[in-house]
Amino acid sequence: MPPSRSRASEAAQKLARPHTPPPPPRFLGQYLLDIAAVTAPQLHDALDRMRATNSRIGDLAVSRGDLAEAQADHIQRLQRVVDGRFGEVAISLGLLNARCVQQLLAEQAKNNLRLGDAVIACGFLDRESVQRHLARFETDESARELAANLPRSLRIAGLNNSIHFLPRLARRCARLQIKYAPTVHGMPGDLLRRMPHQSTLRLSGAQVVVMTLAADSRFATALARGLWAAGPDAPVDDKRLNQSLSEFLSLLGRHAKASAQLNGQPSATQMLPAYLHGNGAVSLPMCALDGHAALVMSVSPIAPHVPDRKLS
Repeated sequence: MPPSRSRASEAAQKLARPHTPPPPPRFLGQYLLDIAAVTAPQLHDALDRMRATNSRIGDLAVSRGDLAEAQADHIQRLQRVVDGRFGEVAISLGLLNARCVQQLLAEQAKNNLRLGDAVIACGFLDRESVQRHLARFETDESARELAANLPRSLRIAGLNNSIHFLPRLARRCARLQIKYAPTVHGMPGDLLRRMPHQSTLRLSGAQVVVMTLAADSRFATALARGLWAAGPDAPVDDKRLNQSLSEFLSLLGRHAKASAQLNGQPSATQMLPAYLHGNGAVSLPMCALDGHAALVMSVSPIAPHVPDRKLS
């Protein structure tokens, strides 16, 4: 067979092979479950111990008398729009100085528990086992985590900052830990059909940006309970789940408006039709310890008139 035909045949075979996406990233707790180092009830006990023990830097500042409760609340509200650490925002407002912030951070680091520490404190694993599992976990995850690979149109729209801001926003507003999975180009219907809770935001400027946040029930429930400071067993109905997605997407939209010079308001808590996103869409799947979600974005030069309805 001539070399050119051989190379063409090899290329065709590669294209014909089914694409296997890389495995999604995991949190340490998920890894410990996967290798049967702990059971699900033990993991939840360790997480409950962390929540009961750990304090935010704002709470520490109030308890020490460095800030009034209203001042700490004001800083936390600003963090929903401004991508800055609590101490950085407090210093910029003249409410704390750098020395005080360093003291608060040192106290927080001394008293707060990491998951490995909580597992040890609960008596589920010894320190040597945790260190061994942690080393293997970090080695495995270094090959899994991928940065968001955005198409040129989204980079031009200036949304990179908002994409990197989203996990920090979830952590600050809802105490929800999020990791991005590998980027998916287009709008995979099977991905979104598994995520019944959806909200869409349209922002306009030099370009029109459409952002859709879709989540499965577990992710939406964790987000709702975090946003509304509800207990882990508090009932949450579908209306509250959709309201939480809309609220979170609105917060992300405010950041996008500031960083990308866009403007607009969120639509109703419904998914826009797939054809609005078109071929230029990019889906950013994400996972939390409980559940999965995806942020779908696209950019167009003009805003088409499309009625709001759920994706069929």
